Amino acid sequence: MNHSEIYLAQSEELNNLYKIEKRMGIAIRQTGLSSTNLIENENNIVKLNQSIRKSWLEKAGILVSPVYKSTLWGTNVNDMQNFKYHYSYETLLNDENDFADLMGYSIEKMESKTFLFSSGMSAISNMLYCFSSFIKENLNVQASVGYFETKYFFKVLESMGNTVDFNLKNKVNTNVFYFEAIKYDATLSTTDFDTLIESINYSQAKIKFLIFDSTMHNKTSILSELSKRINNIRNIVFCDIRSGLKLDQEGLELSNLGICTIFISKENIRLFKLIRNYIEQYKNLTGANLPFYSLVLSHFFKTKNYSLDYVQKVKDQIIWAAETLEKRKASNIRKIIWKKENIFENTLVAPFIFIELKQNQESHYLKVIRLFQKRMEQLKTPIDYRNSWGFRMPSVEYFNDIFTDKRYIKFYPGMFRGLTAVNAIATLNNL
Repeated sequence: MNHSEIYLAQSEELNNLYKIEKRMGIAIRQTGLSSTNLIENENNIVKLNQSIRKSWLEKAGILVSPVYKSTLWGTNVNDMQNFKYHYSYETLLNDENDFADLMGYSIEKMESKTFLFSSGMSAISNMLYCFSSFIKENLNVQASVGYFETKYFFKVLESMGNTVDFNLKNKVNTNVFYFEAIKYDATLSTTDFDTLIESINYSQAKIKFLIFDSTMHNKTSILSELSKRINNIRNIVFCDIRSGLKLDQEGLELSNLGICTIFISKENIRLFKLIRNYIEQYKNLTGANLPFYSLVLSHFFKTKNYSLDYVQKVKDQIIWAAETLEKRKASNIRKIIWKKENIFENTLVAPFIFIELKQNQESHYLKVIRLFQKRMEQLKTPIDYRNSWGFRMPSVEYFNDIFTDKRYIKFYPGMFRGLTAVNAIATLNNL
């Protein structure tokens, strides 16, 4: 990319941050960009990003502090966007509010209810424990999954007497089916939906729980396409679970948030009410509800979810970065691993790029990452070593897959093609 293209990308990012600031109702002194000093522009964008986040945290704190841990039973509270909450005590702050409904989806011929948790993994673990309690049986899980934390959690489930099978082709009486559209490990393989549906239909379980991790693929047609195949199954509970931190907060990483929407056929309204009430009681009993402060931090819109536009920008950035890296591999690099796949007429993209080096020793990977960061510092566009769940700014981390004993550099190119992203691609290509 040339100078003018980078400047244009920086201008678009600055305007996008101004729009977010306006929606939040906060006022930060605006910073203009220089058409000649791209480094200064990049620094100003980072500072604005941080200032917006800090201002929102402060604004939320001012609102919440008078009622936090309130002992008043039945207090009604409005937040900054005028969402209403029936507030009694932190652990009893339920999900019957406009915000939870806004985060969820609807499917034709199916009843739905959205629940909020402290993180995506909290939603997954709590829902599985809750389901096991509801059916009063151990879980028999079939999973098409690659995400490290989820796979490790399934190992924990096995240690508690549950069964986990990572092969959907096996014909068993499964009561939990869990899948990622694109598996979030270095294989970046995809779930075979025909095999998934065959396994669901084969199972004779009294209640079947189907769980979809839609973190990078929410608002695609996957939900509607799957619903066409399962909405006539009276005993199925379909759960759409995603992290509300990664994309719903447009990369600002304001507060941890997990979102779970359950769907049950309208023909089985009795099961829907039983499941909904059971989850609500489980959350209240175990303290899995979000505190009021986390609820307020997690949203800054009232009637529209803006994550769809942000998701597309992240996808476009991944495609650009991966294709650029593939054109000229550095001498140290063995393979660039990324994924762009068409599923149900949607273009799905994994949100990161794995880089496999020619030497597999951990010390070599860490040495290369340190060298990468040092060169980025010299270019005056430093890059963070972090788990970049917001994806807004470029970052890098070392990843050791304990299930395969293979190592990778995990690279996040951010969501706009500013100077940091361009320098990162060029530097990786010259390692």
